[in-house]
Amino acid sequence: MNCGKKINKSANFCQYCGYQQTVSNETNRNAVNEPKVSDKNVSEQASTDQGSDRSITEMASEIDPTRFGNGLKLDNINAYRNRLGFNSTDSICVYGYFFSTAALITLGGLVGFASKHYIISFEHDGVLLLGLGMTDHFNGKNSFINFSDISSIKLSSFGSNYHLTVGSSKGEIKAKIVKMMLGRPWQAQNAKKLAKLYR
Repeated sequence: MNCGKKINKSANFCQYCGYQQTVSNETNRNAVNEPKVSDKNVSEQASTDQGSDRSITEMASEIDPTRFGNGLKLDNINAYRNRLGFNSTDSICVYGYFFSTAALITLGGLVGFASKHYIISFEHDGVLLLGLGMTDHFNGKNSFINFSDISSIKLSSFGSNYHLTVGSSKGEIKAKIVKMMLGRPWQAQNAKKLAKLYR
């Protein structure tokens, strides 16, 4: 609807420009009635074929994620994405994290130990989540949500973070995306790009 490129008619978002497509009333009704999915299940929520019928989890299990180094370096992110079969050079990658409100209340300042950290990459055909361990190295806990399964994407500004909400047929994923990171200029640039696309 926005850029005029041809996409799958079931896609809710354009894989080229990210613009939300018209969603039928029946699709909206179904999305509203779906149960919410907790953030602890985010790595299990979706899969993609990426040219085959294997899930991103299966593909990742054949790759040693630790050999790609620090997951907050853009070159390492792209090398790992490419190895998983995501070869576009114009994807928008940001660092984000998920945690439960219960963990925040219980652990207070130690909430980082209960958080799940990801590189969130907006690919041409969906959203790729690349899991990070406590040392910011890839841990192989990855998932993918195809744009055809996504009903809504919203990014709102809140203090030093953006709050990302991705609605899918399996529920809602919520993440915090930091607006900027010391020594990582790509984070601020890509977060701003996402804010323009998904306000």
